[in-house]
Amino acid sequence: MFKAIIKIFVLFTLIVFNVALLIWGINQLELNKTIETKIPVVNQQAKVNHKTPRIQTIEVVAHNSIKNNSFSVDSQIKKGNDSKKHLVLQFQPVEIELDKTETVKLEKLLDNLDVNPSYSAKIFFGVALSEKNVPFPQMAKIRAQTIARMIYPYTQTVKMYYRPSMANNKVIVEVSEPPK
Repeated sequence: MFKAIIKIFVLFTLIVFNVALLIWGINQLELNKTIETKIPVVNQQAKVNHKTPRIQTIEVVAHNSIKNNSFSVDSQIKKGNDSKKHLVLQFQPVEIELDKTETVKLEKLLDNLDVNPSYSAKIFFGVALSEKNVPFPQMAKIRAQTIARMIYPYTQTVKMYYRPSMANNKVIVEVSEPPK
């Protein structure tokens, strides 16, 4: 009987050792790991911290490439009539997020206007250039979405307009006061 118990113990130990060896071999194959590659900018989601959640309406409108002369990108802040404020933002090439100075400009505009949910915002964006100076409209859309996420805590109505005739890496934000 003692020999039978020893044989069972040895058999059990060998089975456990073989299963552990099999599991170790499968883990060495790394079947469950994905290949780490650089994710293109198009597939990344813009990450922006939100202050408070609110309902937001975002509308993307694409226009033909007719040059619109009413939007010049020469000045930093233009004041049309009293109900609309314009801000021209400059993105760094191949970046989807604004740098610190541009972010501060946008936040100052929104704070100075005391924007609330009844205001509306329009974002005009053109084609962005990729690393090889190839037009990349998907990156331009992600840039506009980044700005829309920054405006989100202030107002509920954001419209994005694609303007291929605009200067590269520039985005115009227009904030309108509610109708009286």
